[in-house]
Amino acid sequence: MSFADRIPFSYRVVKTKKITSAGVDTLLTRAPWQAPINKYYRIIKVVITNYNGSAGTLSLWDQDLSSTTPATRGSAGAALVNLSCPGPAASGAGISNTVTFGSDALPNERFEAGITAQMSNSLNTFVMLELSVQ
Repeated sequence: MSFADRIPFSYRVVKTKKITSAGVDTLLTRAPWQAPINKYYRIIKVVITNYNGSAGTLSLWDQDLSSTTPATRGSAGAALVNLSCPGPAASGAGISNTVTFGSDALPNERFEAGITAQMSNSLNTFVMLELSVQ
């Protein structure tokens, strides 16, 4: 997406988080939903680095784990976005795998409360999100 394709009055932010446990809900970021801001996120790019060396699936849904005020859309079992992270081609200690998903590979979902994630079958996974705040 080029600068000319941006929505007026939107801007970009980058959020990073390390997911240390598989099968646990992790709040990646809260959306600026509180009045008078009333903004939401759209995911532009996701980078997943898997240090464990095993394949897994990153599930993302719309939830602010620190507040119940905004409505929740989705859950770990019914995620809005599921991204597969394959294991590395080689085996052995020190092997990691990084996969990048651009806007063409991601659904055009609004995250109005926040972005919560769960990583299956993998420990110590680093997640980077490039978000459009609209």
